[in-house]
Amino acid sequence: AVSASRVYLGYHTPAQVCAGTLVGSLVGCTWYAVYDQCLRKRLPALVLSSPICRYLYIVDHSHIDDVVAWEHASFASSVRKQDGARRR
Repeated sequence: AVSASRVYLGYHTPAQVCAGTLVGSLVGCTWYAVYDQCLRKRLPALVLSSPICRYLYIVDHSHIDDVVAWEHASFASSVRKQDGARRR
């Protein structure tokens, strides 16, 4: 839709729009390949070890298959611990 409007309004020729689409697609595919091969394993550890992530308590939960079930079990466990502490 955006590319069609650029041609319709006369800002670009169809050849320019096609060239821009081709270049953008190549850059996107190249970036994905670089990320997938080189950065996927290293980048999360680098980001999560940054001071801002530690300050904001940002952690990686990608190793958990079902986050919702894990959160439910974690919450239920903490409630049971609080109830046990109150009874003592």
